[in-house]
Amino acid sequence: MPRFRMTAGLVTTLACGCLLALPALGELYKWTDAQGKVHYSDQPPPPEVKQPVAVKPRSRAAATAAPDAAGTPKAAPKSVVEQDAEFNRRRVEAAEREAVEKKAAKEAAEKKKNCEQAKAQLARVQSGARITRYNEKGETVYLNDAEIEQEAARARQVADSWCK
Repeated sequence: MPRFRMTAGLVTTLACGCLLALPALGELYKWTDAQGKVHYSDQPPPPEVKQPVAVKPRSRAAATAAPDAAGTPKAAPKSVVEQDAEFNRRRVEAAEREAVEKKAAKEAAEKKKNCEQAKAQLARVQSGARITRYNEKGETVYLNDAEIEQEAARARQVADSWCK
């Protein structure tokens, strides 16, 4: 039973492939009608057309090697090695771009965090609550009004530098 399914699947795949290739085998006709309008069709032109032309589609190799509108020849198709090298180059460039974007996002997040901390410190200093420090001996010392003003100015400066 499994062998029949595999054979049926293979036959179906081949049939679909043949059906997809059929339109490429058809002819293409080009003609100009009485009003001078150019027509393209896969059907033969009407009998009143004087000079129908059967156009054969160009192969892929001929299309890439043919000159463009300026008359310069197009580059030949790239080899597998060239395509692989180009793919690897694009992959490396994408990885470098991603690394730069991650670094920028990390720096932005750190800057935002430092800005929030600086604003919180400034709010604490401006709240009017008692502010303490530790002196050289490790003892708690309360700041006087002048020292609080100095601390507020320093906190404003820090907040301004991080929150640009």
